Amino acid sequence: FPQRSGRLLLDGAVSLELSAQELAKQQAAGFETALRAYVANCVEATDSCFLGSTADEGVARIQQFLAEVDAAPLSTDLEGRELRAGNALYGLVVPLYQRAAWSALSLGLRQAFGGDGTMLLQFSDLYTSRGSSGYDNNTIEANLAIVCSDSAERPSRAEVEASIPGFEAASPTFGAALGW
Repeated sequence: FPQRSGRLLLDGAVSLELSAQELAKQQAAGFETALRAYVANCVEATDSCFLGSTADEGVARIQQFLAEVDAAPLSTDLEGRELRAGNALYGLVVPLYQRAAWSALSLGLRQAFGGDGTMLLQFSDLYTSRGSSGYDNNTIEANLAIVCSDSAERPSRAEVEASIPGFEAASPTFGAALGW
């Protein structure tokens, strides 16, 4: 329809055969795969990976960290803001998208393990388009509207809760969050 559009970009074609829950489960599994690749790289590339001596130990350490942040948020250098569980998850996910960002993720995790959540909160802010004076746009809201428009599914709270074990099987680290 060239008379109706000047430019068109197709990004992330979605399978129409999969339910919204299955698509979210695949995304969770993809993040888990990326996390395991990141940790395996740390274990293989260094004599003593700060996450542990095996990929399983490293992933478990990150899961433990996320649970710790959920229980007690970390301080940051950003306007008195804290790193909370949701931001920690986004802060972890953002650098997983690019292998070139893994060294920055390692720095951010080391700082966070030491009690400073600044760098992970900055990664989270990148994901949510938050700048120094607030949100720069409505990317997150727009994404929710688009994703909700992609499917007519509207699972109940009970249905979502029932699906969480399947999400956790697909992704022990990200499954519960992405299941919701």
